[in-house]
Amino acid sequence: MFLTSLEHFNSFHVPSTKADLGNCYFIQIGRAALNNGALTTKVTTMDLGTIIDQVSSLQDDLCIFAKKPWTPASQAVATTLGADFKTPKEISDQGMDYFLEAHVAKEVLEVFGDHAPTLEEKRQLLIFYAENDAYPDWVYDR
Repeated sequence: MFLTSLEHFNSFHVPSTKADLGNCYFIQIGRAALNNGALTTKVTTMDLGTIIDQVSSLQDDLCIFAKKPWTPASQAVATTLGADFKTPKEISDQGMDYFLEAHVAKEVLEVFGDHAPTLEEKRQLLIFYAENDAYPDWVYDR
């Protein structure tokens, strides 16, 4: 779920349950500064570790973008690709690159099978996979 806040407008969606709050990623779209009539966009980010920790609750059509070098502390956001299937300009303007699609991240985590991975293992696996497009050897040693 995304919460969109239009600055200088009075309407925005407020989650009604704790479950809603667990699935929220924030993008603020505002008119704080108009440049030749263009609407400015401010993206509120999280750290990559937090997004990875909550990846199972992300909608499958979302993509994760993060600043390199990728670490759990990297600035990141989960959002949709642009209409042209490219990184949205407001994301690339903040220096973030494509990390993984949410549905791919979920599939990668299935390698753990019945083993319940720690948060650290999830983070290490997804960062390795995003950088190498492959699984690390340690994941098979379990």
